[in-house]
Amino acid sequence: VLLYCFDFKKTSTEKYYPNTYYPKCMVMKLHRRVCFERFRNGEFDVRDKKRPGQPKGRVGVLYYELLQSNKIVTADPLTAVMLLFQSDGEDRSWNPIYYASGKIISAEEPNETLETENMTKKAFKALEKEKAESAAAEAERIRMQMIKDIQEEIRLEKYNTERQILLDKREAEMRKIQLEDTLSVLRDYKSVFMKYLVASEEEENWTRYMTCDGLPDPGSLSEMNTFLFLWSMEDEKVNMNKFIIKFNIIIYWTRYMTCDGLPDPGSLSEMNIFLFLWSMEDEKVNMNKFIIKFNIIIYLLTKLNEIIEFSLISSPDYIIECKMIRQQFREKLQEWVNAACYTLLRQIDRDMVREGIKTARYINISDQISCCIWVLIKLPIPLKQVTEKDRKSIEVYFKEIELTVKMPLDIDCYCMAIRALWVKYDHYSDSSSSYIMPKLTEEYESIYTIDFLTYCQNEYNTKLKIHEEQVEGRRLRLEEKNAILEKMENPPDLLPTKNERKGKQQKKLERMQGKRSDLEQELEQLPYLPTPDEIILQREDESRREIRKLLFTRCEKTEINLRKYRILGGVLHIDLVYQPPQPKDMRRDIMLTTLQIPKELKSVPFYKPYKAPPPAPDSERTPEVIEAEMKALETAMEELALVTLKLPSSIIWFEPPLVAHWIPEKKIWSTQDVHDIKYNEEKQTITFRTGRLGIHGLATFKFINIPFQSWELKPEISRNVHGGVVLNVSAAIVQAEFIVREDLVCLNSLAGGMSTSFNEIIGKYMKLHILIEKMRNAGCDLFPERDAFSYMKALPVKHPVTERHLRECMALLCTAYTFSWSRWNASRHSREIVIQFKELHGCVSKERTNLTLLITPLKTVTVSCTEVSSEFSSVPLDGENSKFYADLYHLALKNAGIKSRILMKNISFKLVNTVAELLGRTNVINMSS
Repeated sequence: VLLYCFDFKKTSTEKYYPNTYYPKCMVMKLHRRVCFERFRNGEFDVRDKKRPGQPKGRVGVLYYELLQSNKIVTADPLTAVMLLFQSDGEDRSWNPIYYASGKIISAEEPNETLETENMTKKAFKALEKEKAESAAAEAERIRMQMIKDIQEEIRLEKYNTERQILLDKREAEMRKIQLEDTLSVLRDYKSVFMKYLVASEEEENWTRYMTCDGLPDPGSLSEMNTFLFLWSMEDEKVNMNKFIIKFNIIIYWTRYMTCDGLPDPGSLSEMNIFLFLWSMEDEKVNMNKFIIKFNIIIYLLTKLNEIIEFSLISSPDYIIECKMIRQQFREKLQEWVNAACYTLLRQIDRDMVREGIKTARYINISDQISCCIWVLIKLPIPLKQVTEKDRKSIEVYFKEIELTVKMPLDIDCYCMAIRALWVKYDHYSDSSSSYIMPKLTEEYESIYTIDFLTYCQNEYNTKLKIHEEQVEGRRLRLEEKNAILEKMENPPDLLPTKNERKGKQQKKLERMQGKRSDLEQELEQLPYLPTPDEIILQREDESRREIRKLLFTRCEKTEINLRKYRILGGVLHIDLVYQPPQPKDMRRDIMLTTLQIPKELKSVPFYKPYKAPPPAPDSERTPEVIEAEMKALETAMEELALVTLKLPSSIIWFEPPLVAHWIPEKKIWSTQDVHDIKYNEEKQTITFRTGRLGIHGLATFKFINIPFQSWELKPEISRNVHGGVVLNVSAAIVQAEFIVREDLVCLNSLAGGMSTSFNEIIGKYMKLHILIEKMRNAGCDLFPERDAFSYMKALPVKHPVTERHLRECMALLCTAYTFSWSRWNASRHSREIVIQFKELHGCVSKERTNLTLLITPLKTVTVSCTEVSSEFSSVPLDGENSKFYADLYHLALKNAGIKSRILMKNISFKLVNTVAELLGRTNVINMSS
C-alpha cells in the first residue's frame, strides 16, 4: 500500500510541478495539503532550476492582476479565477486550476481536488490514454485537411494553367486587332508629317539659296569649300583694310552659282571653294575688320550644325563630309583670330591704346567674341634691379569682361602680352570622346525602335515557347505532389511507440533512422518553377541593368564627363604670348622690322603642376609646424596663376560651376591643374588658381533639375485661342510652361530661375529643336536623354516600348483629355505606368475627378485607386473588369463623349507629332519621382 501510494503521489507531484527539482527523500512531504495551499497562494519556489524565483503556478499571478483591475471581491484566489473563466458565456466546468509551466490542467469540478489526488494509477492511465486518443484524432483531422488541400491545389493548377492559356490567346487576338488600328492612325499622321518636314526643308534650302546676303550656301559643300579656299589664299596678307576689295572678288566668283554671292551651306564643294578664297586673305587680317568676317563664319557654322543635326533628306556620307567642312571652318576661324592678334601686336604703338609709359591695351567687344589684350611695352632695362621682396606680381584687370589675371612672381611679362579671349561658342566639346552617347548593341537598340504591336506579338510567342519548354518540369512537379499525397494517405510507421532502453534495440533504431533519411531524400522537393511572366520580367530586369552599364561613359579621374556635365557660357582663352618685333622708324618714311619666321602668334610655355607639401608626422605637429605647413601651402599656391571672373549673366547658375581646362593632346576637359576654387554667390564671381594657361570652360551638372516633381498635359483653353496644348513641368528647382501650336513650341513662363538670355526666348514660338538648344545654352536643361538613368540612380525607368506608345496615344488625345503625374508611378514596377487622366468635355465627365490609369504592355485599365489612397490597388473600377483595352487610345475611343470624339478625329497631324516629340524630349514619365 505504501509503495502504491508513493508511486501515485510521485506521479501527481511531477504533473503539478513539472519544472521543479524534487529530491527522492522529500517526495511525500512535497505532496502534503499544505504544499497545495501554498501553491494556491502563488508562493515562490527557490529550488526551481529552470525558473528560479518564479511563482509555482499562475493562479497567484492572475489573482493579483484581477485585484489590481477591481474585477473580483472574493478573498480566495482560486475561486476568483474559476469565477472569471466560468463567466465568459461558455459551458465549462473547471478543476482547481493549476498553471504549471503555462498549461491548464482541468478535472470535473473545483471541489473534487482530493478525488484527483486519490485517483488510482489505472484511472490516471485511462485519462492519459483518452488524451492521447484525442490528440491522435486531431492529428488525423489535420492530415485529412492537408490531403484535401493538396488535392484541391492539384486540381486548381491544372484548371488555371488551361484557363490562362485560353485567356492569353483571346487577349492576344483582341490586342492585335486594337493595336493595328492604333498604329494605322499613328502611321498616317507620321507619314504626312514627314512629307511636311521634307517640303519645309526643301523650301528653306531654296530660300537660303536665293538669299542675297553675300555668303555661301551652307548646304552647298562646293560653295563652302570655295569660300574656305579663297580665305586661305590670304594667310600672308592679314590686313582687313583691303579685305573688302578681296571679299568682292569672292562674291563675284560665287555669283555664278548663286544670286546672293554666298556659298550654299548644303553644298560641300561651294563651301570648300569659299574657304579657299577666304584663305587667300590671311595676310590682310585686321582685328577691327575681322569681326565682320567672324559673324559670317558663325552664321555658316550655325547652318552647317542644323544640317548635321536635323536634316531629314541628307545621306550619312553627306553628313560626314559636312562635319569635315565644319571642322575646317573652325580651325580656320581660330587661325584668323590668332593672325589678327599677331597683326595687332606687330604695331603696338599704332593699333593699341597706351595706358602709360610701360603698358598698352586693346579692347574689342561684340556679340560673339570679346578680345582683350594687355602688353608690357619693351623698354631699356635699368641698371638697378628690383629685389625679390619689392617685386610685385603682374595683375591685369579687364573691366569690359570683368576678368582679373594675376601672374606668379617669376613671370615679369617682359616682351610678353596677356590675351583674354572670351568667345560665346564651344568648338571643342563635340570632339571629345565623352560627348557622344555610347552606342548599344543591335539587340538592346531594338528595344527603343520596335513598334508596340510587334513587341506584344514577340512577347506572346516567347510565352508560348517557354510554356512548351516547361511541360516536362510541370509534369515532374505534378508527380511530386501526387507522391506526397500518396504518402499522406498511407503514412508508414517509421518509429516505435516506446523508447528503446536496451542495448540490443540500438541497431533497430539506427535502421529506422536510415529509413527516415532515405524517405527524406525521396521527398526532397524540386526547385520552384517560375511562370513565363516571371521569366520575361527577369530577362527585362537583366537587360535594363546591362543597358545602364553600356550607356554609362567611363572617364579619367579628373576628366569632365560631357554626358554628365555641360560647358556653358562659351570658352575663355587666357594666353601669355610673346610680342613680335616692333618696327623701328629709320626716318624718311623708312620702317625697319625684324621678321621672324613663321609669322604667327607664339605662346609662352606655362605649366606648373601643383603638389601639396607632405604634412609632418602627427607626433611633431606643434603650432610652429602647423604654421610652417600653412606657409608652404600658400607659397606653392602663389606659383600658380590666379584668375577671377564674373559668371555670365546670360546663364542660370543653379550651383557653383566646375572650372575645367581643355587638353588638346587628349581632347578632354580636365580639372587636373585647377585648384583652390572659391565661389561668391552674392557677387556671382569665381576665383581659381591654375597651373596651365590656355582654354578654360565652366562646367555645370546637366541633371540639376531632375527628377521632376510633377507634370500636366492639358488643352489650351482661353477666350481667344483654341487648339493648342499646354505642358506644365515642375522640376527640382524651376517650373516651366510650354505651349504647343501646330509644329511650333513656346516657352510661356519660367519660375525659379531667370537670366538675360531668357528674355529673348519666353513668349516666342520656334521649332522644338531650336528651343531645346537655346534653353540648354542658357543653363536650363529640362530635356534629358535616355542615358540619364545611368547617372541618376533613383529614376523610375519604365518599359521603353510601352512608354513610347503611351506618349503617342496621349498626343492623339491631347485636345480632349488632360493627363498628369501620379505619385504611384515611381513605386510601381517598370512594366507598370501609372498616370492620372480626365475627360474635359461632357456634363458627366466634368463632374468626375481624375481617374487613375494603369498601363502595362498587356493592357490598359482604370483602377479603383486615387492619389489619397493609403496603398495602391490594381483592381479595376466597377464594371471595367470584363472589358479589355490594349492601349489608352482604345480605352478613350470606347468611353469618350461626342465632343471628345470630334476633337480626337479633327486633331492636326502637326500637333500630334510635335506633342509626342515634346513628351519624348522632356521624358516626363520616366523622369518624375
